Amino acid sequence: MSSSNPFNFPRAHIRAQSDKIIQAQTLHESKTVASCVDTTNKLMKVDVASASGSHGLATEAKQDDMITDLTTIAGDTTSIDGKITKGSDDTIAAATGAQQTVIYGRNDGTGDLFAIKCGNDGNLHVFDADVAALAPITSDGTTSAQAVNIMGSEDGTNFRTIKTDGNGAIICDPSEDSIITADGVTQEQRVMLNGNYNGNLRTVKVGDGGAVNTEVDHSWDNTNQIFNTEACADGDTITSSTFDLGQGVSHEIGLVEFFLDNSASVDIEVKGLTSYDGTNFYNSGNAYSVNSSDGSIYFSQEDVGIGGGHRYMRLSVTNNNGLGTSTNISAQVGYYK
Repeated sequence: MSSSNPFNFPRAHIRAQSDKIIQAQTLHESKTVASCVDTTNKLMKVDVASASGSHGLATEAKQDDMITDLTTIAGDTTSIDGKITKGSDDTIAAATGAQQTVIYGRNDGTGDLFAIKCGNDGNLHVFDADVAALAPITSDGTTSAQAVNIMGSEDGTNFRTIKTDGNGAIICDPSEDSIITADGVTQEQRVMLNGNYNGNLRTVKVGDGGAVNTEVDHSWDNTNQIFNTEACADGDTITSSTFDLGQGVSHEIGLVEFFLDNSASVDIEVKGLTSYDGTNFYNSGNAYSVNSSDGSIYFSQEDVGIGGGHRYMRLSVTNNNGLGTSTNISAQVGYYK
């Protein structure tokens, strides 16, 4: 008798009994697995309801919550889909869709953040609390504007602010070695005096003695008409309107000239009249007059007895035809002013 077969069963009997035990065990395991499988839907059966506690269990309610949260996240992030693109230039226009960021600065006093600003040209706006607020400078120079000091230096190292008076004019202060002395020949601060000529500046000239060279720029005036086609019958005398030379006109540059038209070319005598007040007029007697039968004549004020220096002038014309012929008289004044 062997120790592995104490009852001395035949080997064939032992093998048959072993096969039955294996078949029974296999059948039991097959039924146990089959009870856990849904053979129709081919799904594993899981009984979560019979599990103890609720920690870590994937319940239907929790799955619904997860689906809701994921749906919300998907909806909130659709606005950035395909929106983040890079720019390819130093200027990013809004229409390009490129991602844009804003640079902020911090107020040290309050801790608030403010976006840094720039102009339409992209230049950064700079503001300093110690200067006036940024504003356009107007023509009168009195509005609030950013103040900028202009400085000067003699040697390029020591700079000083240039001063002005209340009207904005620069205050000039001669240096120690540039004081104007009584004799006027030492080194001094020099300023050129300019004048305007037809919109262009010209330096005012002086002679060797320092006297200013002057020259009056006169213009010719022929706009004064004292006779305007006035009829003068044979034997009649007519008097013109008053020509006023005006004040401040130099009589050294030339005499007043008269230009007279005698339509019928009859014999006429022309005399000059002058006045001290523009109301009471006087002639020089018969010593000075112009006699002519020409159709067009000209003569100066002295030719009709009006000397230089007179302001108010008139002409008197007498028709000396003697044959009954009338004429029309026109007269224009010309002079430099």
